[in-house]
Amino acid sequence: LGTVYLTSTHLIFIDPEGKRETWILHSLISSVEKLPLNPQGCPLRIRTKHFLSAEFTVPRERDGQDLYFTLLQLRPDSYEKLYCFQFQAPSYLEKVWDPFLLSTEYMRMGCPNREWKVEDINSNFDICDTYPPIIYVPASITRCSQPLAGFSARCQEDEQLLQCILKTNTVTASMYIVDTRPR
Repeated sequence: LGTVYLTSTHLIFIDPEGKRETWILHSLISSVEKLPLNPQGCPLRIRTKHFLSAEFTVPRERDGQDLYFTLLQLRPDSYEKLYCFQFQAPSYLEKVWDPFLLSTEYMRMGCPNREWKVEDINSNFDICDTYPPIIYVPASITRCSQPLAGFSARCQEDEQLLQCILKTNTVTASMYIVDTRPR
């Protein structure tokens, strides 16, 4: 007992009390079997590619046959027949959406400038295959050590080095300091 709904992508079974729903994606249906008729109606067995097996008994034989043939038609024969591979965007959308150009996006953000420089170190995707071939990095990275322990300890030499770096930077009066010490 329950209700079966068919959408363009799913078979949905809702139990009689409406407390539980079972959703089966059509592309995951491995097989649909029409079992021999019994006094309750037309039984169907659905097996999925992720090992879910569901049996439905449709009270009327004609409705059971309709459900059986509909499921066979909705189940894609190959992945090439899935909507995501079949969809063809209308031509007017191609004019609206230009291809993404990373260099144009960097220019929109104001790069390159004195604070950022371009590097093509990943041009063949040798460093990281998920990063773009052109990467913008900070124009200057300076490392200072902290030979004294604790947050209140100060190193005069490091402070003087930071002051010199700040004075030579004519673009901005501020500087970012990143503390990478382990906690």
